[in-house]
Amino acid sequence: MAVDSCHGLHLACRDGTGAARGDGRSHDAQVSAYGNFLVLIMAGISGCLMPRSWQPELMQQIGLITPHAWALIAYDQLLNRELPDLAIVWRCCAVMLAFTAGFFAVGWWRFRSLD
Repeated sequence: MAVDSCHGLHLACRDGTGAARGDGRSHDAQVSAYGNFLVLIMAGISGCLMPRSWQPELMQQIGLITPHAWALIAYDQLLNRELPDLAIVWRCCAVMLAFTAGFFAVGWWRFRSLD
C-alpha cells in the first residue's frame, strides 16, 4: 500500500508540474521542449540520472528542492530495505503532496487569466 501511495503521489506531482508549465497559449512544441528541459534538469539534480548515494552531501541536499529526490528516498526505503522506516516514507509523501499542491496552484494561477 505504501508503494502505491508513493507512486500515486509521484504521478500527481508530475501532472501538477505539467499544469504549472503550460499556460494554454503556448504551442505544444514550446511546452514540450520547455517541459523536457525542466524534467531533465530536475532529474539530474535529484539523483535520477546517477544514484543519490554517489552524489556529494551538498548535492544530495540541493536535490531536495525537487520532488524526484523525495520520491527516490521513499522508494529506497520501500524497495531496498528489509524493514523500511515508514516515518521517512510518509514524510516524503507529505513533501510530494506539498509539491503537487504548489504546482497545481501555479497552474491554476496561470490558467485563470484565460477566458
